[in-house]
Amino acid sequence: MASPDMAGEKSIMFKSPTRFLAGLDPTTTAQLISSGVDIALVIEKGIIKDLAVANADLLKEGYQTAWRGKKWRETVTVESQPKIEDLLSEEHIGSGRWRQVNHPSTNGMDIPINYTTVMTGEDNFVLALGRELRSVAILQQRLVKTHQELEREFARLRNAETRYRHLFNAVSEPVLILDAADWSIPEANPQACELLNTAPQNVANRSIYEFIDNASVKSFEKLLDNALSKGQASAAEIKITNGDVLTLSASAFQQDNSAYVILRINSDTVDEPGKAEVASPRLLNIIERLPDGLVVTTSNLRIISVNPAFLNMIQLVDDRQTMGDQLSNWLGRSSTELNMLVSNLKNYGVVRNFATIIRDRFSAEDEVEVSAIAAPAENDTVFGFAIRNTSRRLQSGSDWGAELPNSVDEVTSLVGRQPLKEIVRESTDLIERLCIEAALEIAGDNRASAAEILGLSRQGLYSKLKRFGIDEDK
Repeated sequence: MASPDMAGEKSIMFKSPTRFLAGLDPTTTAQLISSGVDIALVIEKGIIKDLAVANADLLKEGYQTAWRGKKWRETVTVESQPKIEDLLSEEHIGSGRWRQVNHPSTNGMDIPINYTTVMTGEDNFVLALGRELRSVAILQQRLVKTHQELEREFARLRNAETRYRHLFNAVSEPVLILDAADWSIPEANPQACELLNTAPQNVANRSIYEFIDNASVKSFEKLLDNALSKGQASAAEIKITNGDVLTLSASAFQQDNSAYVILRINSDTVDEPGKAEVASPRLLNIIERLPDGLVVTTSNLRIISVNPAFLNMIQLVDDRQTMGDQLSNWLGRSSTELNMLVSNLKNYGVVRNFATIIRDRFSAEDEVEVSAIAAPAENDTVFGFAIRNTSRRLQSGSDWGAELPNSVDEVTSLVGRQPLKEIVRESTDLIERLCIEAALEIAGDNRASAAEILGLSRQGLYSKLKRFGIDEDK
């Protein structure tokens, strides 16, 4: 419990300063003041008579000589001049309140400093004590930048969700998404709801077994087991509760560490044959307008269909120029990389966000991200590839992230994109930067102490700070 003389107090002061501190000489007092703040000014009638600067970064601005003899208000920006008048007012001096003022800098960026003022004694000198706030401003800028990056990411996710919803609802084939944990139906497109003779709002979260006839339960369970164990399952004829016999095929995928199954119903078993002809042009129109490149190939990667976005990526005009081509002519840094993509596709049925490159007909290369799926065809398996250009994607993270990897995961992600020699060099730079940042944090941003911790000369440390751009952040 707080003592009575602490009640309502915002700070604790010395009870007997005249007894314990009376013996301090002016030199010791000056050392104590300069070690406790970044900058201390002695003011007489608004003019700076003397000053002490303990912050090495402020020393670079030339404050140790340029301000002596000048009016304090002349050293700050125009909007901060009224604050100087307030700091020198009788109401403010000795109140313990702080005010932020901005000083112009030699590099064009204002330097924010928090000041409070006290009287030095009977000589009418005012002592202004200041703490530099650039580190706070940098953190605020990083917070704003992070917020903007999150907004961009949310917008990208919303756009992806919109595209998915549009395609899922427009596709002519009845499709259901099943949760493998309990075989409930999280999502079903309108065509599947119509086939099951159920309203969309009545399908969500119901068990798929409610729509399967008892005579087909074992066959249906085998279909699902094959999909989970192999990634995809061959088509099977399943009888549903309304008496119809449908040809179903299933493929599995994972999302958020949970397994799901895509259950597709062969459109040939749908009683309304005209429905596919009505929906197909709509779906094809959407595919034609998608900004991502789409490619369909045979199991040996012979191209059988492409969309205009892919043609634009490889600088071709007519899709007939690609028919029968090997996909490796356009996609992948090497045949080994593409073989790895196809191997994963065959084993798991789906591949997401595979980083590689695409070449156009002039051999110019661009960074891309590939997502792919394997789908059964009449006598073969076909592969579908969605290709997204990432070369113009906004870089996240700090400003130096475009030059160096930010983490071990980013270093390992360079395997296959850069030679080992380059990866080792970038890994060394990453470790060196992380050690410097850790030393600065331990030393409380005191660069002389950080240099001693690292076993470097101060000049050597300054050189590395400039190289990694840390000097610009502090």
